[in-house]
Amino acid sequence: QLTAALKSYGFAPGASDQLIRPLRSRGAHGVGQSSWGPATYALAEHREAASALAEYVREVISGRGSVHVGPLASEGARTWRTASGI
Repeated sequence: QLTAALKSYGFAPGASDQLIRPLRSRGAHGVGQSSWGPATYALAEHREAASALAEYVREVISGRGSVHVGPLASEGARTWRTASGI
């Protein structure tokens, strides 16, 4: 059942599902979930919009999780090798 639901909708049912559609309708530029959830994220155009979305999520989850607002990294991860090879 879960596989069929994911193929038709794209997100796991439950907490993620209850947030994603409303976040879209409230102006999020993008929404998603981490792997199979329930971690959910939304992208906003500017900090004020992000803060408004975060406040909405705080109301919905009523203390049953945490909400973080912050910028995206402007560059990808970097790796390097030290003289010892580690």
